[in-house]
Amino acid sequence: MQKFILKKTIFVLSFLMVCNLFISNPLKAQDERLDDFTFESEEMEDPKQPYFALSIGVTGNLLFTKYDELNNKFIVPKNMELFEGPMFTLGFNVFTALSPFVNNVRLGISYNSGSKLTEMKTVEESIETNSTRNLSMQMTGIHFDYAFVPFKSFAILPGIGINWGNMKFEEFNKISSPVSWNDIKATENNQINYSFMAVEPQVNLEYALTGFLMLRAGVSYIASFDNPLSTYAWTINGNNELKDVPSDINPKGLNVKLGIFLGLFNY
Repeated sequence: MQKFILKKTIFVLSFLMVCNLFISNPLKAQDERLDDFTFESEEMEDPKQPYFALSIGVTGNLLFTKYDELNNKFIVPKNMELFEGPMFTLGFNVFTALSPFVNNVRLGISYNSGSKLTEMKTVEESIETNSTRNLSMQMTGIHFDYAFVPFKSFAILPGIGINWGNMKFEEFNKISSPVSWNDIKATENNQINYSFMAVEPQVNLEYALTGFLMLRAGVSYIASFDNPLSTYAWTINGNNELKDVPSDINPKGLNVKLGIFLGLFNY
């Protein structure tokens, strides 16, 4: 009886050892394979919201252009004060972002106008004459800009504008005292018009003070050329063609601008 119990005990122990061998080896192999895997933590990316703005604002511009040819032709012979310094123009700009159709791109429309004036009074044989020379410009355009937003509320916007407009030079002499028929002398009164188009590469820096108010500082270069849609680019005293105009007489040059805008700004 005791031998039977001993044999049974040995059989059970042997069976348990064999089971343990088969169970432990696969688990050990699985542990070794788990050591081959590496787990890296990945940071969740915070997707940036596309630039959005819808606005209208007032802009002031300083156009640094040349006046040498106009001064030499119309100002110096009369000993009048020369045209000097930049021409100040005032206008407005309306723009909207094209998101979600094209992220960070915006479309705008602008208009600005300004003038420079020089005057001189002369008295000859008791006749007082007020001589005036006025140079004015108005320009309308569309522009496309692309917004880079390095940090919240601040945007850098390089872009390109296509403009069209008119530059006008007027010279006239107004007699401001009673005069006799016998004292009337022939004087020149001319109006010269230039119809132009212009390409304007630009860069604007814009900061949204709030979601409704934005300030702008920018710089551009206006490269003007004859308007191909006009019958005559240069005309004088109506629709009479004016030829041989020096190439430096046109509204081209560096343009510095500041602006304040109201609207919706989310960037």
